Amino acid sequence: MDEKKLHYLKDYRDLKKKALKKLNPTSSITRNGKQTPYANLTDYIVLINEIIEEHNFFWIERIVDNQNGFETIYLKLVHEEGEETPESSKAIHVNENMQTNGSAQTYARRYLFMILLGIHGEADNDGQETVKQPKYEPKQSNKTPLPWKGMEPGQLKSINEAIKSTFDDQSAAIRWLCEKMEVKSGHLKDLNGYRFDEIMKLIT
Repeated sequence: MDEKKLHYLKDYRDLKKKALKKLNPTSSITRNGKQTPYANLTDYIVLINEIIEEHNFFWIERIVDNQNGFETIYLKLVHEEGEETPESSKAIHVNENMQTNGSAQTYARRYLFMILLGIHGEADNDGQETVKQPKYEPKQSNKTPLPWKGMEPGQLKSINEAIKSTFDDQSAAIRWLCEKMEVKSGHLKDLNGYRFDEIMKLIT
């Protein structure tokens, strides 16, 4: 193995160790002269940038418009020797609200950095700034039931992608959605295809 490769591997290993120490849920940062948990996404990204630069890396991002109400963010780390990490990606839902889109992009970057830096299973201390948190609500159903038809594959794919990009706790979101749609099985495949538009409004 050549020296450039070894240099890259050593820096990447040290980078992940430092990131795991600094970016875990119990870490804190100094804000306005006080130690405080970094519940702010901007603080988190700034701290990530500092750690990455310290270990001779920089990051490259590209955003692809999927033209179906979603865009995909791709992110990778590049070492000063020219070596690169594998590219990670996350799809997000976009709309006409630029502020909401910007927040979703920032949250997606945080998610991708966690993957690239080997940080898994971290508690989400800041998700409420950028994602909807599903709340369980009592059933309210005095309406005449619609006829039922199964979800088409494309509809299920859109629902899954919307849930992944909008909700931090996807399992809770699915349970909430199924309860809202009165699907006792708790499976998305059992949702009523006739209610697809209604479902998409709920989760986007």
